[in-house]
Amino acid sequence: LNVPESIDKVIMKCLEKEPSNRYATAAELKQALYDGAFVAGLKGLRMGAVPEPKMLGTSGSVNSHKVMKSSQLSRKIYTRNMSVVIWLFVTIIAAGGWYVFKFPGTTYDPGTWYDKFRWQMDMRHADDLMSQGKYQDAAK
Repeated sequence: LNVPESIDKVIMKCLEKEPSNRYATAAELKQALYDGAFVAGLKGLRMGAVPEPKMLGTSGSVNSHKVMKSSQLSRKIYTRNMSVVIWLFVTIIAAGGWYVFKFPGTTYDPGTWYDKFRWQMDMRHADDLMSQGKYQDAAK
């Protein structure tokens, strides 16, 4: 068969005996195949929503470390994006916690949101006790 070298290297990596030497996910394999096709100059592979090649270069032969760089680049981008998402999540949680427990309230309605919530819960409990005739406990 007349298989381009860049595609052959992807196939050989799929056939590795050790699972740790193969592609970790189907997405990695898919991207490596598209990158190999791009490097080999193959046409007619663009059907539907296909990702753009992540490797920069011209058509021709490629050594295996260039094909590997594409999946490593994908992993770095994913890691960076996840870092931003985690940072944003932590920031929102911290800001929300500060607002609930530390924001002093306005001049006309002082007190933290948590203090107001606890007050409402205590008042509801006192109302329940009063409806049961337990006036001493409700007064506490």
